[in-house]
Amino acid sequence: MSEIAIWAITPDDASFLPEVVYYAIHVPPGALPPPRDIVNDPGVAKYVRAWGRAGDYGVVAVDLGTSERVGAAWMRLFTSGDPGYGFISEDVPEISVALLPEFRNRGVGSRLIKHLIDYATGKYPALSLSVVDSNPAIRLYDRFGFQRVGITGNSITMRLELA
Repeated sequence: MSEIAIWAITPDDASFLPEVVYYAIHVPPGALPPPRDIVNDPGVAKYVRAWGRAGDYGVVAVDLGTSERVGAAWMRLFTSGDPGYGFISEDVPEISVALLPEFRNRGVGSRLIKHLIDYATGKYPALSLSVVDSNPAIRLYDRFGFQRVGITGNSITMRLELA
């Protein structure tokens, strides 16, 4: 594996988010993945639509050997009238993390999340996320200190208090 660089999402990188948000959807082993056009579903599209509004921040991972974008992590503020799946409050950004499958389990996701936490600390009281209970990424979120604060169906809402 070549070196992975991480930088703040630029306007050029923003077009990658609608592509990579597909990989934020957990597919349990043995299950068929959803169709690619699920990214147009309003519940999914809201995480990347009109990127660049107030409160949006993210980082992208780039394979320096190929110049290919291989993942991203981003945060977005939602309102109580149009909440995300992991909505807690209007002043707590919800994060999303997505990696191309061949770049998972290599520490890239951890690096992306650390960048978000570092950016958000001092700006927001907490971060939130939603994760399906069968997603092994829960262990990653646990290591960062995210706490389970709610369950809806098979999705867990987690919160990380920021100092």
